[in-house]
Amino acid sequence: MSLTCPTCGSKTNELIECENCGKIGCPRCMKKKDGKWVCLDCWKEKPTEENVPNIFSMFG
Repeated sequence: MSLTCPTCGSKTNELIECENCGKIGCPRCMKKKDGKWVCLDCWKEKPTEENVPNIFSMFG
């Protein structure tokens, strides 16, 4: 059974859901990051202040 990827339009046998934002895509549109499947938008996303620990809070 051949499916069409809603993200890139390519033919695929498998669709994967991004574990961050819920976007659906084929294995070409998704990457493994820290053990989770994420879309390319989430893969390229820069860490926000919430995600980065503040090391300076230890000093004052």
